[in-house]
Amino acid sequence: SYGAVWQLVVQHFQSAWIKSTPPCPTVRAVFAVTNQTLQNKWEAYKSTLNSSDQGVEKHFHGTTLACDIRSTGHLCGNSQCGVCGITKNGFDPQFFTTNHKQQRFGRGFYLSNDTSKCHVYTKPNNGHRAMLLCDVLPGKKHTTSINVQSPPYGCDSVEAAMDEHTTHEILLTKSDAIMPHFIIVY
Repeated sequence: SYGAVWQLVVQHFQSAWIKSTPPCPTVRAVFAVTNQTLQNKWEAYKSTLNSSDQGVEKHFHGTTLACDIRSTGHLCGNSQCGVCGITKNGFDPQFFTTNHKQQRFGRGFYLSNDTSKCHVYTKPNNGHRAMLLCDVLPGKKHTTSINVQSPPYGCDSVEAAMDEHTTHEILLTKSDAIMPHFIIVY
């Protein structure tokens, strides 16, 4: 049932909140994403990967909420709404951040399995924020503890090597490697 799925998404969000400050917020709504065009592109991309690199991972992505999807239940047409834009059209390279201080691994799409890290990149609207829970095809990963400008030749993604000072993040440069499945409003 949808209620059971909603509860699993909420539990995943809460258990993935690593930092104690700010405390984990209350989830107010969860919306399932159904976009057959994005799903087809994701499946086509998956078929291009070696079978050993086709593992699916779940990661969160924090972005701007510029509408009141919680009340309306519908995606908006506001070009400033990252939540709705990504959900409708997929991840768009034109929105790669230009803040190089936030780019450990160069230009690309950053996701994490740490919701408190993704929270930093959300922008609120009417007191609410949102992030996406996505299926990710990282392909061949390059794991590193140093900053790099892009995935090395032959690699599809860059992932932070974990230690006590580093929170998880992964960089992907191909939008078709990311499939948003849930919008989480909190």
